[in-house]
Amino acid sequence: MPDAPAAPGAIDARRVYIPLRNAWMMALDRETGKMVWRRELDAHSAPLVRDDTVFIASRGTIRALDAASGTDRWTARIDSDINSPLLPGATPLAIGGRR
Repeated sequence: MPDAPAAPGAIDARRVYIPLRNAWMMALDRETGKMVWRRELDAHSAPLVRDDTVFIASRGTIRALDAASGTDRWTARIDSDINSPLLPGATPLAIGGRR
């Protein structure tokens, strides 16, 4: 790995997704360990993977990334610090934070 993890990773049937301390996010092939994609993204919490989408909190933003390519599917600005991991629920995403 190019740097140490910034938070725990997430895993699905094909890949492992890891936020890195140097403001990068990477996905590794689960079977071979080879890098599938890497992109600049400052994330300090564990990602959440659901339905071929990687959800990640990044500096006042929640991002939904395409799991296969790492490209943004959507981005939502938030007005609070996230101090807990993203959690799956009845709806695709639950966020804990404080104002």
